[in-house]
Amino acid sequence: MSTVKVRKNIFSICLGDARKKEPKKKALLIADSRGRYLADEISTEKFIDIKIISEPGLNINKTHIIWKSIKANIKKKDRAILFLWIAPCDLTTKEGKFISLTYNTSKYHSKIDNLVTKFSTLKAQIESRYKHTKVCFLECPPYSIKLYNKHQGHEDPNKFTEQTARLENQIFYLNRQIRRLNTQIFRVRSTNKPLKDPNNNSQTIKDRNKKSNLYYSPNFTRDLLRQTKFPGQKTKYYTDFKILKDGLHPSPLLSKLWIRKILKRVVELCY
Repeated sequence: MSTVKVRKNIFSICLGDARKKEPKKKALLIADSRGRYLADEISTEKFIDIKIISEPGLNINKTHIIWKSIKANIKKKDRAILFLWIAPCDLTTKEGKFISLTYNTSKYHSKIDNLVTKFSTLKAQIESRYKHTKVCFLECPPYSIKLYNKHQGHEDPNKFTEQTARLENQIFYLNRQIRRLNTQIFRVRSTNKPLKDPNNNSQTIKDRNKKSNLYYSPNFTRDLLRQTKFPGQKTKYYTDFKILKDGLHPSPLLSKLWIRKILKRVVELCY
């Protein structure tokens, strides 16, 4: 997406409905380092009540940080929405200044399924302990191992070209599973087919959980897509990593769009 379209989309998101209202629920966003970039871009949106906690390198193996943050900001009697944005740091591993693909294999599906199973377990534990809190996992935006390592001064960033391509495929699959998790229909090795009611009812599980469908993540991937079209050919889309600050973190303009997308969900769920 071009910077012109990003700006246009920023102004197309209306948040004014919440300006004269009191929130009915608390909103808490716990994120990796991306959270700081988004928090820095909150200006005219300060009337929307949200707490953002940013912890660099946050992943599913650091749940003690998540629990500590929840305990400090949400009481058990509070009605709250918890947004968790931790997936990116589970897909890549940082050694020194550089990152590499955690699951550097074409047979990554079971690895991603195991990861989302851990997400599902954490979600269930939080919602069990905090009865009036709902958890929504945010999807993982594509990012480039190659460009990030180049930005960090790697002597041969081109060696990460294949890893970047594999990462993009893994992110696509992970986001599909996160969407299933948020709508409570996550299944290991799930397919694209709708899941049938276990009682052989013709109604699908997705239909039965329309209420849970409220807790979906904004689509961040769409903001990185650009299109090309040649005469006589279909339109093709590709991921434009250059709109990112360093191949990994969002630029100020993109951060502004993403925080407004998240705040729109806050308005819809909490006001």
